[in-house]
Amino acid sequence: MKKLFKCLAIILLLSLTILSLFACTNEPHGEDPLDGHVCDENCTLTATEWFDNYKHYPKTLLCDSGKTVRRSKIEIATANDFILLASDLKASNFVGITEFIFTNDIDMAGKVWEPIDFRITKSSSYYDTVLDFDGNGKTIKNLTMLEDYSYNAGIFGEVNGAVGFTFKNLTLDGAKIYGDVEDSMGSTSGSEKGIGAFIGAPRGIEKDIIISGCTLKNSEIKGAHWAGGFLGYVSKEKMTTTLDTGKVLVSITDSTVENSSIISKGSAGGIVGHAGGCRNIKMTANSVTVKNSTITCLGSSKIKAGSFVGTVGLAQITITNSTFTENTVVSGGQENTIRKYYGRFGGASDVEFGRLSVNGQTIDPHEN
Repeated sequence: MKKLFKCLAIILLLSLTILSLFACTNEPHGEDPLDGHVCDENCTLTATEWFDNYKHYPKTLLCDSGKTVRRSKIEIATANDFILLASDLKASNFVGITEFIFTNDIDMAGKVWEPIDFRITKSSSYYDTVLDFDGNGKTIKNLTMLEDYSYNAGIFGEVNGAVGFTFKNLTLDGAKIYGDVEDSMGSTSGSEKGIGAFIGAPRGIEKDIIISGCTLKNSEIKGAHWAGGFLGYVSKEKMTTTLDTGKVLVSITDSTVENSSIISKGSAGGIVGHAGGCRNIKMTANSVTVKNSTITCLGSSKIKAGSFVGTVGLAQITITNSTFTENTVVSGGQENTIRKYYGRFGGASDVEFGRLSVNGQTIDPHEN
């Protein structure tokens, strides 16, 4: 009988051990919705695990059993976190996840920001993905670039390929974003530069761009051939006006540009510099505000600056429930007091295909 009890005790102990090993799984944890697992143990946050076989990963949780579980999002808690992530993305190093969340306000003062160029091919680990940046109500302060930077500029510089972007609930305060300040290539087709707080030149893109609950304030966006508060130049198929093969949606909602300066030698807009380099862009803006800002085209054209967009181009733009107040919009030394929302449509092909509707009023397209 003693042997039987001993055997039963051993079996019970083994059973409990096995159960404890499997107690920590990859299901949602009730106490921390970000960590991506459920267990009956106490779990504590460990330091950021950046490198693992030359790949970067999000922070981890350490269970009482010693088991480590990866979190579901990469957390950006410091300026160095943000710079390191940018370096990886720029180098096309797959960081193991495509969702990022800001857990603190971060101050980039004293750091030099280098925009992330992101060109995606079918061989890339990021092919057919969406990069999701959740600002979590936090602020990036003093994002600053060198004035002699001569390429597309923003958090992202130039992006193309099958990759989409989501920016939500993120504020940029005191940003100084510069790119090709002298517009060195002018209107040389294919060589012009774009600049905007989030993406300078999303051209050749194949997936949507969604911006919601974002703010740019007390900032300067300066340079390039196309400059916008959020986006510089948008095109699905790089520098072409070929037939529509499917719309790419650019959606901007509940977002604001305020107390900022947007300056370009070409098209300048409070939100977007040039909205449509092709007929595949459908742009919607709802509950968007541009206020107390200066939008300036330094070139000779009198019609390349607007509170929302500098050039409509070939895009289909619908603006609703939006306000544009106390802005100074100047192009070629002349203030735009009539066409407050846009500077121009463009050439003959733009007139044929580009469309703009503002708060229910359709703007008649016209050649400039």
